[in-house]
Amino acid sequence: MTRCGLALLTCMLICGVVAAQEAAAPAAPAAQAAPAQPAAVPAAATVAATTPVAQPPAPILIPFELRPYKVEIAVVLSDSPRLSPTFREAFINELRAIADRSVGPMWDLKITSGGWLTPHSRASVQRLTVATMKERARENDVDKCYPIAVELVGTQFQIVGREWDRESQGLSDIRSSSTIDRRMLATEVFRIIQRVFRPIVQIDEGDAVAGARLRVRAGEFLPADPGFDQTAEGLYYVPFMRALAKDKSLRAVNFVPWCYLSASEVDRSRVNVIPSSGVSVKFTSKRRSEWRGLGVRPSLPATELTLLPQRNSTRPLVGYFLGVYEELPQDPPPAATPPKEPPPPSPAEESKVVLRTDRFGRATIPVKEHAPLQWVFVRSGRELLTKFPIVPGVEASMSAQCPDDTERLDVEGQMALIETDLIDTIAKRAVSIAMIKARAKKQEWAKVDEGFAAIAELPKLKYYEDKVGEVQYASIKKAQEKKNRLAEDRIKKMGSKVLEVATFHLDEEKVTELKTEIEEEKKSEERKAVNDDALERIKTPVR
Repeated sequence: MTRCGLALLTCMLICGVVAAQEAAAPAAPAAQAAPAQPAAVPAAATVAATTPVAQPPAPILIPFELRPYKVEIAVVLSDSPRLSPTFREAFINELRAIADRSVGPMWDLKITSGGWLTPHSRASVQRLTVATMKERARENDVDKCYPIAVELVGTQFQIVGREWDRESQGLSDIRSSSTIDRRMLATEVFRIIQRVFRPIVQIDEGDAVAGARLRVRAGEFLPADPGFDQTAEGLYYVPFMRALAKDKSLRAVNFVPWCYLSASEVDRSRVNVIPSSGVSVKFTSKRRSEWRGLGVRPSLPATELTLLPQRNSTRPLVGYFLGVYEELPQDPPPAATPPKEPPPPSPAEESKVVLRTDRFGRATIPVKEHAPLQWVFVRSGRELLTKFPIVPGVEASMSAQCPDDTERLDVEGQMALIETDLIDTIAKRAVSIAMIKARAKKQEWAKVDEGFAAIAELPKLKYYEDKVGEVQYASIKKAQEKKNRLAEDRIKKMGSKVLEVATFHLDEEKVTELKTEIEEEKKSEERKAVNDDALERIKTPVR
C-alpha cells in the first residue's frame, strides 16, 4: 500500500469512529426510557421517575503522529488599486490550493484576511508580541499561526512573515521576500511559510548524552513538498520542557540551552536522534511535565554571537577568543613517553577558525553548508571558560553566558608581575652562582665571597610566598562570596605554578651545598699550599 493510501485509510478509520459515537449517543435515552406510570397512584407510593442522563462520548485520543497541525494563515494586504477585492479572493483560493498540494492532510488549514493585524503593512508583523499571539491562538484554537503582510512599495510587492508556535510559545524571526509580478504573490507567500515552518516532535525517552527517541507530530502524513519534510537531513531539533499546572494548562516553557538533536535513524514518524549538547539532561516526562522538540534549520548566512558574564549581563566580554570547530575535538590520550616529534593536527584542528569578540562582546559565526553544527570553545587567555554547540543561521543573533573571569584576570595580571620579578631574581642568582664557580677555579676567594653576598641580598622563597598569598587572599575571598568555584580553583592553580617555579630555583639547600663545596675546596687548596711550602723548605739546603 502506498503512503497516500495508508494516510487516507487512517483518516477514514478516525472519521468512522467519530460517526459511530455520534450515532450511538442519541439512541441511548430511547432504549432506556422508563415505562408509563398508572393514572392514579397513592402519594405515599409515588416514586420520582428518573431519566438517565446521556453521558458525552469519551474524547478520542489521537496518537501524536496522527494528529494534524491546526494552522491559520493570516494574510493582510495593503490598500491598493492593484489589490482589488476580486484579486484578493483569487489570491486566497490560490494560496489554499498550493497548501493542499504541498502539505495535504498534515495541516488542518484555515486562511483568514488578517483584519486583526493593524496597520495593513509590514509593521503589523514586525511589532507582534508573544502576548498578542497567545491570545490569538487561544481564541482560534490553532497550533501554528502565520501572520503575513503584503505591502506595495513602488512597483514591488514586499512580503514579510513569521511563525507562532503554541507548543513552544515562541515567535520565529521575520523572513521577507519581494516580487513585481502580482501573479506570483501566492507562491512567494507560501515560500516564506515554508522557510519559517518549524516541526514539533515529542521526546519519548533518552538523554542529551546517549541519545533519544522521538515521535513527529503528524509524521504519518507525508507532505508532497520536500520543504515540509519534518525529518529531512540538515534539520535539528531543539528540546524544551513544558511545565503543566494541576488542570493540565501550560505553566512555563523551558528550553535546554545549547542542545541540538539530529536524526540518525528515521522510520516514518519515529526517529532516533544523536545529541550534541553543552549540558547534561535527561528527557523524562512526568505527570506535570512533557518534553517536546522544535525543528530548526539554517536560513541566514551567519549568526552574531554575544558573550556575557553569568552574573552581570550588562557588561560584555571584550577581547575573548573563540575557537570554532566543525566537530568536537577529542583530547589526546596521555603518552607514557613524550613523542620526539609533535603529532599531526587532527581533522578538528585543521577546520578550526579563531575569532575574537569586539568591544561589544560580539563575534560573527558564518554558516558552513557541509557542517551546519559547529562547536565553540571560549577562551580567556589560555584558560578554557566554556564550550557549546551552535547551528549558525537559525537566528540572527544569540547570546551566551560564560563564567565570570574578572577575578582570575586581575590575579593573572598581578601574577605576571610577580613572575617577571621572579625570573629576574632567578637570572641574577644563576649569574652569581656561575661567577662563584669560575672565581673558585682561579682561587679568587675574595670574589667568591662577593658572589655569596650578592646571593644573600636577593629575595628569598619566603618573599614570593608572601607576595602570592597577598594577591590570592582578596581574589579568593571575592570568588567564594560569589560562589564561583571555577574562578577560585584557577586562582589557586596560578599561585601554585608560581610557587612551584620559585621553590625549584630558589632552594637554599643548593646555595648551602655550593658554599660547603667551595669551603672544602678552599681548605684543600690551603692544605696543599702548606704542604707545598713545607716540601719546598725540605728541598732547600740550610746555609
